Amino acid sequence: MSESGGKVSLGTMKVEYRKDSPKCESFAFSGCTELYRIIFVTGGEAVLTLEGRELTLSRDSAILLLPLGYYSVRVAPDTVFESYTVSFSRDAVFGSARELLSTLLGDNEEKELPRVFDFAKMSREIISTLERADISDSLPGRERRVYLSSLLCELVAFLSATSSEPALPDDSDFAVRVMQFVNENIKGEMSLDKISRYFFVSKFYLCRAFKARFGISVHEYITTKRIMLSRQLISAGETASAAAYKVGFGDYSSFYRAYRKVVGEVPARLNQRRDSK
Repeated sequence: MSESGGKVSLGTMKVEYRKDSPKCESFAFSGCTELYRIIFVTGGEAVLTLEGRELTLSRDSAILLLPLGYYSVRVAPDTVFESYTVSFSRDAVFGSARELLSTLLGDNEEKELPRVFDFAKMSREIISTLERADISDSLPGRERRVYLSSLLCELVAFLSATSSEPALPDDSDFAVRVMQFVNENIKGEMSLDKISRYFFVSKFYLCRAFKARFGISVHEYITTKRIMLSRQLISAGETASAAAYKVGFGDYSSFYRAYRKVVGEVPARLNQRRDSK
């Protein structure tokens, strides 16, 4: 079971509160986005699987996720997992806070490694900042954007004052190696036949191992990653059709259908939001 509330969204920043109970049959929640994400844990314990890395998240810990990283969360037994997820684009961070964010990321961004933080010493301040996001609902558009960006800068400053460490990958897992292979070839021709031939396994074994490890099928993973890559390109100025071919779709109609299924809207909506900025 899960309970989601307190969602505040505006263009390049979103704050969402979640309260999840254990679910033996599936992951509590999962996601992949073109934005940065910080998950702040305020209660309970869960295992987060991120591109093959398993990390235990407990109260007063936070993880900074890079764009395009697919993650899933499984709540520990006999616990209620409470968290805030802050999603944002880099341009939502301004002034000195942007320099702090670059320092936090360091060379982790190039290596595609997330960072894990212990924010116990700053817990009261961080939770207060997250709760204040609700106030933005009463503000008009431009003022709301400035207010949310200022809260984001506060959170970056608080994280900068806490201890952190990179999360290192485990290359020994078969499903992890499959995911790494897919990521390295995501923009080229990709099929179950190609992947199974590369690893000398049957398609049945490949699909079963991947789904059991990550809670998502190989096909769903490839499609989701490609759609999020296309959103990055469209946001940077590419046309939807050009982005579709660059991320590996053979024709625009299949891209269009996949985009609507993954994002819940047509590509033109992202173009409109980009052009209105």
